[in-house]
Amino acid sequence: MEDKSNPLVKILKSQLSHAGGWINTILQELDTLDEKTRVGLLEKTGRYCAECYSMAAVKRIVDETDDVLERINRIKEQMHFPEVMVKGKNPIESISLAYPKMDQPCICPLVQYNIVKRNPTLCECTRGWIKANFEILLEQPVRVTIEKTAARGDDTCEFTVYPD
Repeated sequence: MEDKSNPLVKILKSQLSHAGGWINTILQELDTLDEKTRVGLLEKTGRYCAECYSMAAVKRIVDETDDVLERINRIKEQMHFPEVMVKGKNPIESISLAYPKMDQPCICPLVQYNIVKRNPTLCECTRGWIKANFEILLEQPVRVTIEKTAARGDDTCEFTVYPD
């Protein structure tokens, strides 16, 4: 149980609240930019997030097996993707990632932990995160499309990865 009297806890909560407000303000302003600029900036933030939080695990998977389908299965388990559908085998044509009937407000941890408000612009960041991880996993450039997102009013979040 957290010690609410601990001054460090109070400071950290305050800082997270301020950081969330700062990020929400930036997201609102990003919405005023042209789509190409906005998408490019958020893809870079998603890549940064992947480098900080998930890329080491993905690299470990790649080091442990050459079997691409095994890699995909392992990333599904480690990254908690409820549904992963692979089209084609050799070569893979596409990989669909779905978060059906989500019991959380968003895929993004910033939203899950109430640091920022759910915002459709953040979906581009998630797209960049997926792109960075799957380029490592498949050892080639990929293109990622956003099919559906809860932040855009859909019931689920779905992304498709296309190896280039």
